[in-house]
Amino acid sequence: MTYEELIETVSRKIDWPESQTEMLLGTLTALLKETLLENLSVSIDDFGIFNTCMRPEFISFNPETKEKYLMPPAIEVLFEHAAYLAEPDLPQICFEPDESLRESVNSSFACFEPTLINDGVEFPDI
Repeated sequence: MTYEELIETVSRKIDWPESQTEMLLGTLTALLKETLLENLSVSIDDFGIFNTCMRPEFISFNPETKEKYLMPPAIEVLFEHAAYLAEPDLPQICFEPDESLRESVNSSFACFEPTLINDGVEFPDI
């Protein structure tokens, strides 16, 4: 469902003008984004929890070029659906954060890029 379809559907269900519904959903998503930027979770009863998780730096290996790269840390936005939504007969709920949200929560790492690791250099703690 697209954002526009969501606005249309919610407007119809609560009998509000689309402009008013769009303002409400815009405020809700802005608040969700703001809260996640503070590394806090957002719990919505009977739906699920949005939170962030720090993915530490890691070493990536390219099998074609045989090059190793030190990949920077990142913050991932996760969604854990409510337990009753995990019933096998219900469709699976998936959450994929928008690119702007992903960039916002990772703004503190924006200056980092994958770094080529020279031969013989080891990072025992990674």
